Amino acid sequence: MDEFERLIFPGAGAPATEGQKFDAKKGVTKKASEIAKDVAAFANADGGVLAYGVEESTDANGTKVVSGVEDLGDTQSDCRRIEDATSRLLHGLEHRPDVVPLALRAGENVIAVNIRPSARLVTLWRPGEPVLRYPVRRGEGTEYLRPDEVDAAMLGYAARAKSIRLRELIEEAETSDVDLFHVVKRDVPPVLFKPDGPVSVLDLASSGVWFGYGFSGSKIPFLIPYEWVHSTWLGLDLSISKKLHVFVTATLYKTQAKMVGAIPLLS
Repeated sequence: MDEFERLIFPGAGAPATEGQKFDAKKGVTKKASEIAKDVAAFANADGGVLAYGVEESTDANGTKVVSGVEDLGDTQSDCRRIEDATSRLLHGLEHRPDVVPLALRAGENVIAVNIRPSARLVTLWRPGEPVLRYPVRRGEGTEYLRPDEVDAAMLGYAARAKSIRLRELIEEAETSDVDLFHVVKRDVPPVLFKPDGPVSVLDLASSGVWFGYGFSGSKIPFLIPYEWVHSTWLGLDLSISKKLHVFVTATLYKTQAKMVGAIPLLS
């Protein structure tokens, strides 16, 4: 509850503004397709929070800001409506949104819907319509992907799925070191890449994985695009700790400058 109140009223006289990860709704609409559209838009972008029972207005700069709270009363039926719309009209949503009824300190009843980003492109189907739609959150509004954007989005979500999977495995691993396997020769099983010092994941960027090799404080970085990441899994190392394993469809080599180069395996 306190986190929700800090979200809509951050303090210092500055109300929350709608944006990429936050949308305020005065009430829960009876149109299931509108509820599903808003959930899908956040899932197809960066995730976010839908706040029902929160009033908005437009300030002098044209920005939508929180202006108050509207008591929703008994929120049970509204929560069921949100959950029903999501389950019936959305396809490809990996994680159902977390629909949380809240009673604020002043007594108002509101609903927070927490939506995680999806690794797959979420589709909205409106009853009676012969087409599928792909909502996406952009800034403080929701748009539909144009037909010419869908193919590019599908490719992007393939990379995004690998990024999300990698992040989950990194959190589950019990050591920061990584076993990185690569291809030395076609039709030969992959082998472990062995530069000077252990390999670890430095960052997950939009285009690929930043690995680094060497010892702590002096890691030499190198980037592997997501399309080269063939598979990822957790294995056990000699200390019986869960360790991230990554197989890339490329030949890795160390240059004279101690950097890492890569040659992709072409099909």
